[in-house]
Amino acid sequence: MAKVNVWVKRLLIIFNSVFAVAGCLVFLMGVIGKKYVHEVDREEQYGRNTLMTIGVVTIFLAFLGGYGAKSENKCLLFSFFTGLFSNFLLLLLLTVAVVVLRPQIFSTIRGQFGSHLLPDEENSDFADIVQSQLKCCGMDNGYKDWGESIPVSCRCPVVNDPLQCTSVGYLSVYKQSCSIPLFEVIDKASFIIFGFTVGFSIIALIGMALSITLLWQLHRQTSIIQLDPPKYSEIAAIPDYKMNLLPFPDMRYSP
Repeated sequence: MAKVNVWVKRLLIIFNSVFAVAGCLVFLMGVIGKKYVHEVDREEQYGRNTLMTIGVVTIFLAFLGGYGAKSENKCLLFSFFTGLFSNFLLLLLLTVAVVVLRPQIFSTIRGQFGSHLLPDEENSDFADIVQSQLKCCGMDNGYKDWGESIPVSCRCPVVNDPLQCTSVGYLSVYKQSCSIPLFEVIDKASFIIFGFTVGFSIIALIGMALSITLLWQLHRQTSIIQLDPPKYSEIAAIPDYKMNLLPFPDMRYSP
């Protein structure tokens, strides 16, 4: 009778143990972010909730794969394979979308930023966040995009840096426009997402290969068990077995 390869089983258990630890770390990153940062905007809150969700899903998949490998449960192993395959396809679509739609993403953010430059715009939170974080002012023409209503987020710190700041009347504002650093941020974010998806795809392929190998071995083992004929001693132990072998019922012995 064929047996399951113990090394495939051990590798899958080790793989899912590491997978579970990674999921716990991702989940803790989201929890710590929510604990120590009290005042957050919607984007930051969404990012932390996303980390926690990814962590929970990773831990759940690791449990399915690890316990399924240990108990040789085909249902759990198939669920683990299906979960990894689904996430693999989603990340593959996300990678293609990020690479293909990157110029459109920049154009959308550029248009959203430009809408906050209008004089009657009341909510300029997005532009303020971009300018304060990237240390820039305006989109294409620097501080001139704001006209005479230069926001506080364009102002340099108390210590004037001649490389970053310029004087406009009695104000010291950032010299650089936001178009170049904003594009660099989007480009770096796209590269990080691409690297993450490629890395996870490789990990998912390894997990799928191990799980499908173990599933095939379990299926082969079950098939051999079902095709293995019973022993003669087991058949002979059945009552009236030899009498039932007679060609005609009338030839059976009757006391």
